[in-house]
Amino acid sequence: MRISLSSILLLGTALAAPLQEVDRFTKQARYENFSVRGLVPLLERAVVPLKSVRPANPGPPPPPPRLNGPDTPADGPDTPGLRPNQPESVPNPDEPSAPGVRPNEPRSPKPPARGDGCFRKRCFKQPPESSRPTVRDNYHRDQDPIEAVNDKPNAAYLRKAGFEDTDQWYTTIINNDLTVRDAFNAKWNDQRAQLLNDGWNPEDVNKVKNAQDAKFGDDADPILTTLENTSKGTIVAKQSYNKDRDLRNPHEDYVMVRDPTTRKRVKKFYTRPAVGESGLVYWSEMVMDNWRTAATAQGVHVKTLKYIGRDNIVTDETKEVFATHMGSATTMIFRPNDAGYAAIARTPHGKGPARMLRDFEDELGRKEIASFEVELNNGVYNMLITLRSRKR
Repeated sequence: MRISLSSILLLGTALAAPLQEVDRFTKQARYENFSVRGLVPLLERAVVPLKSVRPANPGPPPPPPRLNGPDTPADGPDTPGLRPNQPESVPNPDEPSAPGVRPNEPRSPKPPARGDGCFRKRCFKQPPESSRPTVRDNYHRDQDPIEAVNDKPNAAYLRKAGFEDTDQWYTTIINNDLTVRDAFNAKWNDQRAQLLNDGWNPEDVNKVKNAQDAKFGDDADPILTTLENTSKGTIVAKQSYNKDRDLRNPHEDYVMVRDPTTRKRVKKFYTRPAVGESGLVYWSEMVMDNWRTAATAQGVHVKTLKYIGRDNIVTDETKEVFATHMGSATTMIFRPNDAGYAAIARTPHGKGPARMLRDFEDELGRKEIASFEVELNNGVYNMLITLRSRKR
């Protein structure tokens, strides 16, 4: 049987249709299976464009070659930064500057420290600048820097603090400067005229002159004599006559005269004129200068000060306080909670050391008076002041 060509084509078409349908269904089933497993998204996702990445800052250009360096031609011109046949670069005004760099901008200076001693949030204590006059500029030293002496303080009250008779002591002495003494003597004619104008008789005026010559002569006692024991952190005021003998300090003085009515000897007071009062320094400044001088000469730090002694106290105000709070006792220690402590602190012998600790805290550290130990020995009062660190 013969089969025509058209019949063969029709038969091929009929057979191919079911095969295409089967392939379509197979792909559909595979797609649905991937969708269920989450491998193929059900909805078409939106395309998000990528962000443009800014190229990294190339940084500053490399430094020019050093003069006569490896990049400098051996026979070329002696010009730093140029290679042979390399034209000098000319800046283009239209070309933008590198980011973060401004042309011709000067480098900003570092911020200065604040007046209160703070810099970059870190604070430190600065010693205050003092305009006070100094001892060395206004007074005379008989020993400078110090002198070893055999003369020792009244050691009975010091032995309790651990001192021994064999301890070595040094001395520093402060007196009126010679120019001040000469200026004071030059004022005598004016002082004499003032006394006569105030009703003084010539005989009593001469007594004033004689008393002043004896008090401020070459052999007179100095203003302040201190003894220092640097190995045990101690300075003792052996003699203190700041108000009485300091010619820079105006002082109410007296001479003994005979009362014309009762014929008894009485005190007659007068005001002694001051010379160079602007150069006056306090007792605390003198003692501190002596301690600083002794400590420096012996190679110890001024902060090692532990004791301040007061020998031979004769001031009536201080002696009355001692007698009131000591009663019949010959030795007594006064601590901050004791009534006598506050009373002694208000006397001249308590105010001076307290002022010294306060005014020279930058050198001595934070110190305070821990106790006053008072001793009455053969009718003479001596006092040892013990220091301690003060809590913040």
